[in-house]
Amino acid sequence: MSQIQNPSIKEFGTPRENEERRDGGCGIVYDPATKLFAVGKQYHKVAPIIALATAPMSVAPEDPAPTQSTILPDTQNTAPTNTTSKPASTSSNGALRLFSGGVSADEDIMEGILREVREESGLYDFAQIEVIGQALTHYHNSLRNVNRVAHATCLLIILKSADVHPVELEEHETFSLVWVSADELLADMNARNENKDNDHWIYFMEKALARLGELGFVV
Repeated sequence: MSQIQNPSIKEFGTPRENEERRDGGCGIVYDPATKLFAVGKQYHKVAPIIALATAPMSVAPEDPAPTQSTILPDTQNTAPTNTTSKPASTSSNGALRLFSGGVSADEDIMEGILREVREESGLYDFAQIEVIGQALTHYHNSLRNVNRVAHATCLLIILKSADVHPVELEEHETFSLVWVSADELLADMNARNENKDNDHWIYFMEKALARLGELGFVV
């Protein structure tokens, strides 16, 4: 089990076997114009259903050669299919998640978190940025399907505008930008927290709301 070197940093989550250490952080992104928060909504990449032919097909000589399988169209309301990807856990489908990621040892923590926010959300026009909390957290990364322990830093990011650039998502990052209220975000985090994986995000969100109140924002 990892030890907290700074006693002021709280520890969250449930320690698991074979934890992978990956320090980094997350950004809580607030738009004062709409009083909403920018988050990622997770979806599944669903492989096409393949129906094998059960009997020979009768084809006229001038017809094209018969196919031995038929690919049925994906009728689910999901993002475009990529057949090489493994789907994320069913329980995480539709989950709301903060924009976050690992930061390399030689990368400044704030710059690393901002890079992750820009790449994952497309948002870039920031008016104010500040560190609002740190935590040692144990969690299961549902996108990569690995157990992790991390020293996590959280930034409060207040937008100047909600303009976006194209996103730069990695293969495992199956989510897209949505806008939600604080109540919606906290409700989703709590509803999906049976394994205590969201404890640190809930802690950071509560600190963000307190700080926004100190700054005079109504959320």
